[in-house]
Amino acid sequence: SPDSARTVAFSSLFLSNLLLIFSFLSEKSPIWVVLKKRNPAALIIAGIAFFLLALGVFFPPLRSLFHFELPGLQPFLPVVWAGLGLLLFLELLKLIKKRG
Repeated sequence: SPDSARTVAFSSLFLSNLLLIFSFLSEKSPIWVVLKKRNPAALIIAGIAFFLLALGVFFPPLRSLFHFELPGLQPFLPVVWAGLGLLLFLELLKLIKKRG
């Protein structure tokens, strides 16, 4: 349904933007090094963002407002894989830039 597609599309935009933010916290260090360092502001912002996404998807008045629908887990698998692919690509670019 269009509402299901909207939910998956919005979630994929959310995930890719969050991964971009965490990837660009450091121009040279890989994301796993960046995540090991204590960065309370980044963790708080990510937590709030996930909470707001969950609220929009699972809280019926907001779900209705945004025309979202619970599509199940299956449609989210490509979203997760695409997000991880984007992250891998960005980390490879960092590695190439660091060596070059």
